[in-house]
Amino acid sequence: MVRAVRAEPGVALFLTRHPYRSRTTVEWRSTHASQHEPRFAPLCRFEEAATRKFGAESVAACPLYAMGQFLRRVGAPRVDAAFRETYDSLRAYGLRRDQNVFPLALWNQLGNDTSRRVRVCTGSMESECAAAPNPPGPIESPGASLAATPGASLDDYNATCAHMRVQCRRKANGLPRMGC
Repeated sequence: MVRAVRAEPGVALFLTRHPYRSRTTVEWRSTHASQHEPRFAPLCRFEEAATRKFGAESVAACPLYAMGQFLRRVGAPRVDAAFRETYDSLRAYGLRRDQNVFPLALWNQLGNDTSRRVRVCTGSMESECAAAPNPPGPIESPGASLAATPGASLDDYNATCAHMRVQCRRKANGLPRMGC
């Protein structure tokens, strides 16, 4: 790893791929199902806000990283901003898991510089590392915080999260809670 860091002085962040899932949208569903995010509504609001900012294609293509192991260069302001934005978004949307937010915060701060400034290692920091993907589409107001992105209107929220009504009815009928 030391060789890779020295060989690429322009790279500000080394990440590892998530060992089981490759996309953030799959992780959102998985963390909800496993009760790591016990309420689905905050995830749904975050997804709606991210879709407004990045577009549905970009959100669907957003890669997932394992947040337990990374190496970042000290003094890289845009990478630092991505970590700050992750924290702010977690608080603003009432989420618990940084890996649900960080990849989009990183794209928001770095945009098309992501492939130049970030490397993703396949298994561990000792494995081969490749350039992280850039967002596939344009970003509305790049650099503006995801935490400040307006969430969906109530009508949009109800349409997007209609599947939640079934789960909420289960709770009202005394069945196991599934994330209301």
